[in-house]
Amino acid sequence: MDEHLFAYLGDWVSRTWLDDVPTVAQSVARRAILDCVGVTLAGRDTDVGEVLSRYIESSGTTGKATLIGRPGTTSTEHAAFVNAAQGHALDFDDCNSSLGGHPSVVVLPPALAVAEEVGATGSALLEAYALGFEVATKMARCVNFTHYERGWHPTATLGVFGATAAAAKLMGLDAQTTTTALAIAASTAAGIKANFGTATKPLQVGRAAQNGVLAARLAAVGADANPGAFEHGQGFGAVFNGADAFDPSAARQSLADPWDLVDPGLTVKRYPCCASTHGAIDAALVLREGLDEVDSIEQVRIWTHPRRLRHTNRPEPSAGLEAKFSVQYVVSRALWSGGVGLLDFTPDAITERPVRELMGRVVAEPMPQERWGADHFPAEVELSVGGLTHRHRVERPKGNGPAAALTDEELTAKFMDCCRAAGVADEDGKRLQTEILMLEAVDDLATITEPLADGSSDRW
Repeated sequence: MDEHLFAYLGDWVSRTWLDDVPTVAQSVARRAILDCVGVTLAGRDTDVGEVLSRYIESSGTTGKATLIGRPGTTSTEHAAFVNAAQGHALDFDDCNSSLGGHPSVVVLPPALAVAEEVGATGSALLEAYALGFEVATKMARCVNFTHYERGWHPTATLGVFGATAAAAKLMGLDAQTTTTALAIAASTAAGIKANFGTATKPLQVGRAAQNGVLAARLAAVGADANPGAFEHGQGFGAVFNGADAFDPSAARQSLADPWDLVDPGLTVKRYPCCASTHGAIDAALVLREGLDEVDSIEQVRIWTHPRRLRHTNRPEPSAGLEAKFSVQYVVSRALWSGGVGLLDFTPDAITERPVRELMGRVVAEPMPQERWGADHFPAEVELSVGGLTHRHRVERPKGNGPAAALTDEELTAKFMDCCRAAGVADEDGKRLQTEILMLEAVDDLATITEPLADGSSDRW
């Protein structure tokens, strides 16, 4: 097929509507939006949130777009940046295995900001989110996992295309203009895994969300770009992946067949840390149930896929953000405390003496290839206690994909915990949840955005 990938995607975005999105995908999308709003509220009072507060004060940007959990408003592009970065601050936001990253946090914030600007309904927001999610994840199928393993941060480098598609849909751009917007976005893509464990990881996600709005807006006012900027010899595919290390047909062949919201689906996190550690946490918690005393553990051995261990092998994390990417810390924390929660990444928590002592007895190793299984999600943990060894293997962590999805009760519990972290009263959190889970029936998004503006109940 001679048609350029961006033209193919641009045409699809312009002629696809909510009625074309399968009911099951719409249901997953509403749950994902609820989760993303919750973790964005909870991210306000983090170290990254404080950086964003100072940035907001210094930028002097004005507008009408909501800053989630914060007073005042700002410009559409600025809100996309701040809300996306804040939503990723805890590393508690959802994941998708096609993307190799976090789709909702880079698609929803620009979609919400543009929806406010154009006066869109909840139905239009849900539609734009679903299309943006699909574009980002299908673009990822063209380049992963070479892209991921070369060190790019897919949430940022590929998420920008989902952000662009969502913004373009809400702006009502036609096929040609949406194509141009995607090509413009290709020149803004950036983000490296070297900055994992620092504030720049969420900040580069925020920048991708902001650039999605910028690309759509520039295309709308007449900027031009090369529609072949993906396949070109010096285009996105070749520059980011290397010549012949990408496949544009992968997106065409799988676009909306199946929808990525359905297959492979979404991972909604149970723990506020890197998803690459979650299987090991689950395995450790199972083993903990059989222990009489955590102090009796002589050694902990952990095996995960080499792709996951590469960025989670951090035996001595020195800061909370770094600890979120330390499989040694989170497994030790799970064994000591019986879980991993929002308060386990404070300076006091990560230096707690019993946990640090246990970390000194942890060995993390790459899982041998013959034990990888059908995908890269399995994790194994082995405890040596009293001269005996006890091992448990988790094929897929809880929350990972449709087969292991969180129950409605578990999703609600996570959302309410996030609301409480931002000072939202339980009654108001429940009301907000009801509105989001009925998003397609919301005619005026202000019923959602106004109470989100400061994260407190006085807006209800």
